[in-house]
Amino acid sequence: MMSQRPFPSGFLLEICLLLMLGAGACTPVGGDPNRIDGGNPDGGPGADGIVILDSTTMDKTPIAMAVGPSDRIGVAYFRNATAPNFDIRYLEWKNGQVTTNESVQTVRRVEGVSVAFQPNGQPAVAYLGGGDDGTGSLYWVQSDAAISYRQQSGAWSESIAVRLSNEAYCGNPVSDNGFVVGLFPGLVFAGPTAYLVYRDVHQGQFPNQDWAGSDMEVVSGSPSSWTHTPVQCGGNDKQAYGGHVQVVLGAQNQPAVVSDKIFGSADGPGTSVLFHIRNSDSTWSNKPTGLTIGNTQWGASLAYDSSLGYAIAVLDKTNDALFFTSSTDTNQWTTPDPVFQTGSGGWYPSVAIDPSTHEPNIAYYICSVRPGVVEGSCPANENQLKITVRVLGNWRHSVIDPRGGIGSKLAFLSTGKRAIAYRDPISGGLKLFVEP
Repeated sequence: MMSQRPFPSGFLLEICLLLMLGAGACTPVGGDPNRIDGGNPDGGPGADGIVILDSTTMDKTPIAMAVGPSDRIGVAYFRNATAPNFDIRYLEWKNGQVTTNESVQTVRRVEGVSVAFQPNGQPAVAYLGGGDDGTGSLYWVQSDAAISYRQQSGAWSESIAVRLSNEAYCGNPVSDNGFVVGLFPGLVFAGPTAYLVYRDVHQGQFPNQDWAGSDMEVVSGSPSSWTHTPVQCGGNDKQAYGGHVQVVLGAQNQPAVVSDKIFGSADGPGTSVLFHIRNSDSTWSNKPTGLTIGNTQWGASLAYDSSLGYAIAVLDKTNDALFFTSSTDTNQWTTPDPVFQTGSGGWYPSVAIDPSTHEPNIAYYICSVRPGVVEGSCPANENQLKITVRVLGNWRHSVIDPRGGIGSKLAFLSTGKRAIAYRDPISGGLKLFVEP
């Protein structure tokens, strides 16, 4: 389900960010490009700022990252458990130290994960959990939108936020029927209020009424009081809403969501790029982005900055082209800017805005310099995890990890340094880059 990308032949001579920061040499941000170990084997930080968080071999499954108080970097991820189960694990990085990973929950289905910090500084993790709600489904043995809250004691407490399709009432028989809710969770906190946006696929099996008829919904509040609201109902127009949800807090502390459409299955590559924003009266508005994408791979990435506004980075996997667009008012978006389009690359983009320059940074993966190279066939000497920065309208690309990086999540620390969580495409291990 994950694809790989090539690096651009036009950037064989790297323009490094260190030069922008006043360094005298132009070496890749990630260190020596010939280095292939990707970090110290004991899990400690390498000279290139790369840390191995979990060396356990794992398939290409989603990861989530959030920056909390005191620049604590929280990472939630899936790890193999006794078949056919998976563990959801959580760990933190702070001041160069990595905590022991903690078990959040054991699940059967891998349908996305999200992490956010609560007002008390403790993390919360959202995922598809709970039970099958009495249906006896052999596939959807978990079918609820769940949030696990970490307590001050270190224990994790699960809250089932949504069980059934009719809790977020759309008013049509397709949307308001079913039990499989909580796919592709996107979680944020606005003060004490949690906002969890997710995909509702109803019975989770039929092409038209379930996949094409899926809805995007939100549950808000806390474990003591949940409020359920539809964001976009698909039961009538069959537009397969709610794929690859990502949510951020935007203007006036209101959540904003980027998503796509997934036809024919619960997950898989998406199409189109949809943007929704919550209004002050608790309603949601759909704002066209101007992005027509045939295959979004794992979906678009969203960020917000008070000066730049809302920023979207997305890959069109049909031709391995990475695009960027932004909007200050959510009504008018900039013309999609082709950030990268060469070979097999631009995969799994993650965008964040530099708080000092208010310019976008995008992390992405390169599979090969040749076009048409498929997942699992990327040459080891061509794999690269890169980051690109827009400077005076131009995109400057630098190498972070010469081994590559899948499913990257990019964020800025309060110091202005960047952090990227990702999976090693060769070993499957979980890694973290923190800018030295």
